[in-house]
Amino acid sequence: MISLFENNKDVDDITVYLVDFGITEDSIQIVGQIAKNYGRRLEVIDFGSWRKDLHVKHLGRHIESVYAKIFFGRIEGISKILYLDSDIIIADSLKPLWKIDLSEYWIAGVETISSIKRNQKMGIGPEDACLNDGMLLMNLDNWRENQVEEKCFRHIRRMEGEPFVLSEGTLNKVCRNHILRLHPRYNLLSGLVYYSGKEICAMTKRKFYSEKQLEEAREKPCIVHYLCGFYLRPWNSNCKHPLKQYYETYRELSPWKNEQRKPGKLKLKLRVIDILHTILPWRIFCQLICISEVRR
Repeated sequence: MISLFENNKDVDDITVYLVDFGITEDSIQIVGQIAKNYGRRLEVIDFGSWRKDLHVKHLGRHIESVYAKIFFGRIEGISKILYLDSDIIIADSLKPLWKIDLSEYWIAGVETISSIKRNQKMGIGPEDACLNDGMLLMNLDNWRENQVEEKCFRHIRRMEGEPFVLSEGTLNKVCRNHILRLHPRYNLLSGLVYYSGKEICAMTKRKFYSEKQLEEAREKPCIVHYLCGFYLRPWNSNCKHPLKQYYETYRELSPWKNEQRKPGKLKLKLRVIDILHTILPWRIFCQLICISEVRR
């Protein structure tokens, strides 16, 4: 929130909708004070009032809350919303993003690294855009008019409460043909920093962003998304993310700047991939990743 407010001081009105899935009252008070300090509005949405309409199987931590974005059409009085995961830092003005014409689309976002096999599991075509749903610009007028919420529910029911890749798989399937693909600077995922464009295309066998676009995103990101892949996250004391300085800048402006950080630990699979990526020629590495994906 601090990074959002600091980089958008020239925006007249910003309202933050915080989806509450068990946040303590003390934390809500602190976050509310941050918004007040910047002259912004904070509205807390109790996810418990929505979750009764969601029927998914409990597969782990935060499983239900990742679906919260499906319900945003229920927020009255707004026609467009920018959804952001909590592991995100805003590094530049959002005004160019907000001005993008969404009149013909339901959602807009940045493609994630997705193979043909992964797309097939979602029920979308090999060349269809596969967005990472940790950042979405959503046209809520079109969302309501086309009853996208109910379409998502139907898909989840068809998948017996376990859609592939949870809300991400649901939205890419339901919104297929109604998706606007954005420049990667609007959701710079860890994988887009870690891998080159050539490596991504070789691993996935799909067209992806050009190397020029990826370089532009790395040099001047608007939204940095610290997904836990290869680098850990900047609130881990042993994080090695090349762009962790953005987090550090806004942490210093927060009430938590003196909180002690703890080390994190990557999953064994990611540690092995990181070692192979370091020691193997990239063509051989990409072939191994492709074989692993097919077998899985």
